[in-house]
Amino acid sequence: MKNMIIPVFSLFIIISNPILLNSISYKISWNITTGGSISESPCIWDEKVYFGSGDYKLYCINAITGSMVWTFKTGDRVSSSPCIWDEKVYFGSDDYKLYCIDAGIKNNGTIYPSISGMDTISNK
Repeated sequence: MKNMIIPVFSLFIIISNPILLNSISYKISWNITTGGSISESPCIWDEKVYFGSGDYKLYCINAITGSMVWTFKTGDRVSSSPCIWDEKVYFGSDDYKLYCIDAGIKNNGTIYPSISGMDTISNK
């Protein structure tokens, strides 16, 4: 895993849209507009910011430049905080599914089998 290189004294905040704010000058470094509200915390990993939106999408944004890396559309609002494990993003959607997609840019959000709300997970 690479170290984050977000500039010192920067603050990633979400009011209605994600913003990277320089906490000394209070100038906005970048901001992103989504098609819906954002209600949960983002996940920052490998110089990327991952967050869900009410527009049914999970977003992957370059944390340094604010440029869109990719989006992934689900069947309903993404109102859970994403988490990263083993270079995959895990997140839930209000379509009653748990998603697992590739976190990197090279596979552009490749989806792995999802789990519906009626399925069970077992370690057997």
